[in-house]
Amino acid sequence: QDKNKKRVVVCFDTGIRTPSKWEELMNFSDELSNKTGSDSPFSFYITSCDFFTHLPGGSDTGFAESKESAERNIKIIQEVINKGHEIGSHSVRHKNGEKWNYEQWYQEIKEFDEHIARFFSDKNRKPYKCIGFRAPYLGYNDSMYKSLSDLKYAYDISMPGDFIKNK
Repeated sequence: QDKNKKRVVVCFDTGIRTPSKWEELMNFSDELSNKTGSDSPFSFYITSCDFFTHLPGGSDTGFAESKESAERNIKIIQEVINKGHEIGSHSVRHKNGEKWNYEQWYQEIKEFDEHIARFFSDKNRKPYKCIGFRAPYLGYNDSMYKSLSDLKYAYDISMPGDFIKNK
């Protein structure tokens, strides 16, 4: 990827269940592309609980209201991928993992990856693989970073703040 390419980052806790929001964001991306004369890809961080009506362990943000809603959510995300936008992981259940150990992080992120590979394909028709992550509640720790590395994630955007120090 081009390191100088600018992206718009959007993180959804429950917004995936609102189709009109996706339509607004896709229209906004198209407007930016038209104004700048170049692609304006977004990075969307989503929870995979929105593709199910229930999962063991629950979810802090809930689930799709029905099978039809889950199918609609899956269709929306595939359309987003097809338009060239990035999908990133915001976990399966949106639980605060600040105190989680390695195994808890690893299982949560791995399960998300399995859901994404099951439901989505990239432009080459291969199972989609997320490379970016944002921890729910910004609750992260060293175990999360080790899990992300072991699961071949390229980056994380959980750590808040401006890291440019003025002297």
